[in-house]
Amino acid sequence: MADRFPLNERVDMLAAFFAADRVPHRARRLYQIRYPQRRLPARNTFARLFVNIQVHGRFEVPRAVNQRVVADEALIALVEAQVAHNPHAGQRGIAKNVMASRYAVQAILKRRAFHPYKVHLNQQLHGNDFENRLQYCNWMQAQLAVDPMFTKNVLFTDESTFYNDCTVNRHNSHYYAVENPRWVMDNHIQDRWGVNVWGGVIGRHVIGPYFFEDGAVNGERYLQLLQEDLDDLLEDVPLAVLQRMWFMQDGAPPHWARIVRNHLDEMLDRVNACTIRRLGQCIERNGQAFEHLFYE
Repeated sequence: MADRFPLNERVDMLAAFFAADRVPHRARRLYQIRYPQRRLPARNTFARLFVNIQVHGRFEVPRAVNQRVVADEALIALVEAQVAHNPHAGQRGIAKNVMASRYAVQAILKRRAFHPYKVHLNQQLHGNDFENRLQYCNWMQAQLAVDPMFTKNVLFTDESTFYNDCTVNRHNSHYYAVENPRWVMDNHIQDRWGVNVWGGVIGRHVIGPYFFEDGAVNGERYLQLLQEDLDDLLEDVPLAVLQRMWFMQDGAPPHWARIVRNHLDEMLDRVNACTIRRLGQCIERNGQAFEHLFYE
């Protein structure tokens, strides 16, 4: 804390802060060079001293400062004007514009019941998407009614694209308002550079990640994942789980490519044929070899 240092040292800290163009880490390095025998303060101490001088006219923050700040009608009006002009502004940006500390702005926003509503990411639905979702929900409820542990046997999979411009940071995407404004932020994610990643979850097992290193995901690359890499990704999943596993994929275009559907149909035909053959062998052997029902 800044008040733990003698007055003369705090003056020297402030001088170093200005000499370093008000950059805290540079001020800390300069202070260490100038006064190697002194206790080295944290870099935030330099900025805090400057804010205290700027806002309060003294090195220490006066007691009950929040109550006095909240009672400053002129400062309150400035903060409210900033929020009205740009509801997405952050507390540090508002504090810089009104020449006050972030803590003062935070206290005013809280007292005035402003809440930073965060953005929630949703996919836009089209056509039969609503009907398909309802059909899926009804089917899933029916499966859970028969087997409450059904979801633990489903390999839930999905792909995502990670962009080099950090879209969207939900922590910095907010809207200050007294009541929820239900605001919508459009984002066109197809036009940026990124890397495509596939992953899955079954029970307590995380499958992947698998990186599509050759560009955008298409039917051929997705088929390569199914034919050449999926078995290796499932290597650590117990056999008992694999025997009851359901493979889930959504309606992305690569999943519906003709070569992918043909491959999955062939796999299903082989599983059905193997199941029928193994059931016959199980009956012939009076229940033996049942543990090898689905696998050679």
